Amino acid sequence: MAGGPDAGGWIETVDRRAFDVTLGANPDVHFLINHEGVTLARTKSGTLNLSTDRKGLLAEARIDRRDPMGQSLEVKMERGDLDEMSFAFRTVRQEWDADYTERSLLEVNIDKGDVSVVNNGANDKTRIRIADARDALSVLSSADLVECRGLDNPLEALREARAHIDRLIAEVTPKDSRRLSIADALRVVEGRD
Repeated sequence: MAGGPDAGGWIETVDRRAFDVTLGANPDVHFLINHEGVTLARTKSGTLNLSTDRKGLLAEARIDRRDPMGQSLEVKMERGDLDEMSFAFRTVRQEWDADYTERSLLEVNIDKGDVSVVNNGANDKTRIRIADARDALSVLSSADLVECRGLDNPLEALREARAHIDRLIAEVTPKDSRRLSIADALRVVEGRD
């Protein structure tokens, strides 16, 4: 943070369980660009889902392609102009080392905060990308199914994968699907609509 200890800043680590309490309380979180502006997705409306994975906070935003701001964001992400993430939070519990060069965030609260696609994230290893139907299907690859066997609740992991696929199908299904040709359906699924 702030350039690291050599520049008067510090090294910050987020504990794997830092989000457990806040996510368990169903926080109201907005998806923004650079922590400002009009909301593109929100947990309260069900268009933003938050969870944790092996790397940290995982955000899945379903942005309406009819929204001009969403369209603009999609273009910038496709070009690679925007590809990092950040989140706004309040610190609940933390620990510092003796010389205040390393901070461990043990618990954070993200209620009324945001997750944002940003120009420059505090952690340059963060990533955002546009998901498509192939991402949902990849969840069901044989390697992932084998990995599910090692989980405490493999059935729940498969249900989550199916729910993800169902959401993607709903998003690409036209309002009047009876009039859609096979060629048109393929264009929608492949993102050429």
